[in-house]
Amino acid sequence: MRLSVSCQTFTKSRTMCTTRKIFGIVLFLLFFVSPSWVYAQSASVTGVVTDAETSLPLFGANVVHVGSGQGTATDESGQYTLEGLPEGAGVIRISYTGYRSVEIEVNLSGVETQTLDVGLVSGVDLEQIQVTAGRRQEKVLDAPASIDVILAQDLARAVVPSTVMSLRAVTGLDMAQTGIDRNEVVLRGFSNVFSGATLVLTDYRDAGSPAIGVNLHTLMPNISVDLDRVEVVRGPGSALYGAGVDAGVIHYITKDAFTHPGATVSVSGGEQSQMNVQARVARVLTDRIGVKVTGSYATAEDFALQSCDPSLLEASKFDQCPDPDDAVQLFVDGERDTEVNKYTVAGDLSFRLGTGTTLSLNGGIGVLKGAMLSGIGTIQGDNYRYSFAQARLSSENFFAQFFVNVNDSGDSYVYGGEPVTEHSREYVMQAQYDMQFGARQSLIVGVDFELTRPDTKGTVLGRNEDNDNIDEYGVYAQSTTTITNRVELTLALRGDYNDVVDKVQASPRVGLVVKPTPNSSFRATYNRSFSSPSATNNWLDIVAAVLPGNLKVRGRGAATGFTYERNPDYLALGASTDLVASSLLPGAEGAPTPVGISTGVVYGLMYQGLVAIPDEDLAQMLANAGLNVPIQLVSALKDAFSPTSTVVEGFSPGVLGALNLSTLSIDFGLTDLEDVDPLQQTISQAFEVGYKGIIGEKVLFAADVYYATKKNFIGSLQVRTPLVLVPTLAQDLVRDISTGIANNSTLAGALGLFGLTAEQAAQLLVDVAGSQLPNPSTPIAIVQPRENNPGVGQVPEIMLAYPNFGNIQYYGADVSLQVLATRALSLFGNLSWVSDDFFDHTELNEDHEDQVLALNAPSLKFKFGGQYEHRSGFSVNASGRYIKGFRMLSGPYDGDVPSYFVVDLGAGYEINPTLRVDLGINNAANSDHREFVGAPRLGRLASARLTYTADWR
Repeated sequence: MRLSVSCQTFTKSRTMCTTRKIFGIVLFLLFFVSPSWVYAQSASVTGVVTDAETSLPLFGANVVHVGSGQGTATDESGQYTLEGLPEGAGVIRISYTGYRSVEIEVNLSGVETQTLDVGLVSGVDLEQIQVTAGRRQEKVLDAPASIDVILAQDLARAVVPSTVMSLRAVTGLDMAQTGIDRNEVVLRGFSNVFSGATLVLTDYRDAGSPAIGVNLHTLMPNISVDLDRVEVVRGPGSALYGAGVDAGVIHYITKDAFTHPGATVSVSGGEQSQMNVQARVARVLTDRIGVKVTGSYATAEDFALQSCDPSLLEASKFDQCPDPDDAVQLFVDGERDTEVNKYTVAGDLSFRLGTGTTLSLNGGIGVLKGAMLSGIGTIQGDNYRYSFAQARLSSENFFAQFFVNVNDSGDSYVYGGEPVTEHSREYVMQAQYDMQFGARQSLIVGVDFELTRPDTKGTVLGRNEDNDNIDEYGVYAQSTTTITNRVELTLALRGDYNDVVDKVQASPRVGLVVKPTPNSSFRATYNRSFSSPSATNNWLDIVAAVLPGNLKVRGRGAATGFTYERNPDYLALGASTDLVASSLLPGAEGAPTPVGISTGVVYGLMYQGLVAIPDEDLAQMLANAGLNVPIQLVSALKDAFSPTSTVVEGFSPGVLGALNLSTLSIDFGLTDLEDVDPLQQTISQAFEVGYKGIIGEKVLFAADVYYATKKNFIGSLQVRTPLVLVPTLAQDLVRDISTGIANNSTLAGALGLFGLTAEQAAQLLVDVAGSQLPNPSTPIAIVQPRENNPGVGQVPEIMLAYPNFGNIQYYGADVSLQVLATRALSLFGNLSWVSDDFFDHTELNEDHEDQVLALNAPSLKFKFGGQYEHRSGFSVNASGRYIKGFRMLSGPYDGDVPSYFVVDLGAGYEINPTLRVDLGINNAANSDHREFVGAPRLGRLASARLTYTADWR
């Protein structure tokens, strides 16, 4: 939803004006909505948390006051103190990995400190609290959604180049590693290079890059030493989160200074010249002010494409290279820079304004150098920066935030293409209020304002630079009704307006949760969601590559669609379609031409080449062909072959073929094209049933089955300008030239004196022309839309555009199992399956065979593993991932990803409460495999890490 301000239309020049006004509204809400924040009295609770069986203290157990959300963690002696709590009845919740959580009711007063010692019993925990599924605190078991919560202890075990790789074992999560620290991550498929399909949040803030709509996980300042937990919600979430949230949510929640004061420094290094340093410092300055600073620096040598002899690349002999797929990328991109380095810095200043009320001001920046796959080709990030600022106010029932995300592309460029300038910004304001009506009814209401301001200086959005702003407004409400102690009903409705599409979309949600026992639940949900085209979907206009012959490959957004020119007269010539193509022939570049070519036109070009041959050379060429023509007769023979004397008429029909930019081969099969309609919003509907519960106190089992439909799905960039080839040109020329010679009785008679028939003479002419004629694999024209036609005299372009597809239907299932075999040993396994990973035009209910859609993810994957933690502080973990092969089609990357299986190993030792060492071996078997087309092959990556932690509580 959009905010109306007195600055009138929000333009780039009015950025500061509107920013000040929005921030002023936040301050208004802060100081005037609830003055009682400042005056409320507070109480405190202290105690010790131990293992109920051994009475040993539990270090790092979470202690939270459920009502206010305030919390802390136990020290190495198991002790904790929780201060600043609201007076009256409340609930204290204590949780620890591998133990069952407990909730204890307390009655607090402002003049006392209560002592609360707790012994936890080992077992599977179903009492985890999450905030992402319903934008409020609720237990995972009670939420009307499929959720996983990954805690800090689990995240800390993974020694990985990028924090997001710690999530690779999550059920239903598709992760394709495209570089040493870069990954494309989605939930339940429909991945892409440069993907932003899944909503990624950091402390409630949209962490995706503005305008380009991509999740650059490697630049997000979500470093592992600062993470409290990660919440993963599968399935649509538009009813609460707005446009674009139809592919799940990943929410990183960091440690706050009040709950986790102290310092942590980790240093790691390993293969591929890895070095990674992370640091976190947090202090409580007073009982109401906390400050936190985090930072990281990493450098590495990226996995490289396999090299090939340059002469083979120049001759396009890719199949003779060690890796033909890599050879094509080397041909298009050249040698990629394999140096990778990045750093992130972030800070947070938090104020406890009163009981249960906190204001957080935070910001940060990430800077990257490294290669990234994108929809327009491989981008070399060079000083690529992503920064943000956020003001977040949280009270017991009220939440509001304002944040801005900013891109700065630095000196980045597209390999084989043009420089990239990206200074886009995104301004977002959100507010939410949670109301409780008795013990059985609650209502959440909220509003969103989102202003996207692309700014690429004409490099990425080209001719659309001055017409690319996007404003979105949203309002929502969610009702939760406890029908009985075992049945809960959730109803939600959201409305959003997008000023580019100029439509209001409604997103309803219905969820029913039934708990037959305290440790199990069934749920059934229906969600209708939508996603709006991004700025690049709408307005992209950039040269992604330049192929030999000055043939440009241009990516275009499709906000207004594209139309192909047609000429019915071409059908009478013998063309198979009335499409108008643009010529690639020398001297006739850009000229309108049918799908095919006039043999008379080609004969005219052949004759120009013939007369340019000196008489002596032509006589020798004829003699070599067995025809002895006196040199004094050669000039007369040339005149007799003149198109004015020997009239050649006819047509060689062409065929359409799409250039595969991953293999540089041509894919045939097209017979016609359909205009590209203006992009519309994608409408998704999902029906899902699920179960989660404990079996025998040691086994947690979960299963989800879903059916989904998508209408007007926005696919990845695809080639929309087929080439025209004439495979029978040589035969057709011989036919029509021989007819022309036969009709020229003087020429036919003269040739007869030399023993040549008209057909033999025609064949001789074609042979003399030789390599100057288009062969069956040489394009003579390109069919391009009028909106991307440079005009006559200009070389036509290959255009990539985003398609809207009709209707998609698919279904799938996720099944997971967690087993706490002993207090020290835990095991897990999960399997995900989807009914289809590639949709042809019949499955999309489209008429033309070029309209296809790839899931860009496997239809089947399973993951399994376990971990063992000994009381001595030693731990080991192992996991395996099987990914079934799949067809990939994303921008210029088109091909097959073969199946692969990867094993990851880890070990750690807690030397003392402040010092820990860990070892991680990703792809321990050194499986040589590729996870996305266009990405380098991956090998083993072993790393060691030393972590120092000082607890200042």
